[in-house]
Amino acid sequence: MKAYLTCDYCNQDIQPDPITGWAGGNNGWPLEKSGAACETVCNVCNDLVIMERLRRATGEDMMDAIKDSVQGVDGARYGRDDD
Repeated sequence: MKAYLTCDYCNQDIQPDPITGWAGGNNGWPLEKSGAACETVCNVCNDLVIMERLRRATGEDMMDAIKDSVQGVDGARYGRDDD
């Protein structure tokens, strides 16, 4: 049985990428768990890493940004101007 790295955030095995075969995981910065930095994360937890990096870079809550974006698309689609 092949030994896999473990995700520092969710504690699941880091599975090899289906295309590249890379099984080394992703850089977990800036996620923390119990006050300790996450060094290596799986592909699923890497989505959280990306959202947190974007939140820090933009200074916005990503969920608010996504909601605003979707509302803007709906308004344009239906000819509404909510501003």
